[in-house]
Amino acid sequence: MSRGINPDFLRDNYARMSDNELTYIATQDAAGLTPEAMSILKEEIHKRGLGDDIAKGIDAQNKQYSIEELKAYCDIISTLNCPHCNNNTEKLSATVTAMTISLVVITNYEKRVRVGCPSCLKKKNATALIGSLVIGWWGIPWGPIRTLQSVWINISNMGLHKPDEYNDYMYGYVLTNLGRIEVYKNDRAKLQEILKNS
Repeated sequence: MSRGINPDFLRDNYARMSDNELTYIATQDAAGLTPEAMSILKEEIHKRGLGDDIAKGIDAQNKQYSIEELKAYCDIISTLNCPHCNNNTEKLSATVTAMTISLVVITNYEKRVRVGCPSCLKKKNATALIGSLVIGWWGIPWGPIRTLQSVWINISNMGLHKPDEYNDYMYGYVLTNLGRIEVYKNDRAKLQEILKNS
């Protein structure tokens, strides 16, 4: 995005952005920025007094992590309340649901990573499975193909929610949201809000 761009252009560009836009970049869209672009972005964040924690999100998105470090972030997320039922008696996990909806010539296929307690995740997979079986077949030519994919994904993911280990979907969720998790790791309410809106 910023490779080969004039530093003055970057400074002007970041200076024109709102606080919300800068926060979004720092916490969610800083992966792959050049060191120079990261420095200029941090400079603008500091100049506006947005906080050192926001700047940490930039570094978090541009670092190589060990499995132990990723597990520590998973530990933070797994202790939050379930965003679906608000229960906090079970450790949170992650799954992928797949849903197919077809109407004659139109087929809509959606895969989505969801984080929640094992009970809610099983319900989400079951709902997507039943929905796909009922209304997924009716599109030509993709309805049957996408429905079979949805059925396979939902059935195979129903048994992935083990309380003693994190699955690949949980690690994927953490990797996708590293900047925000790092910035708000000590703010449980903010993390809960992020989880609910994911």
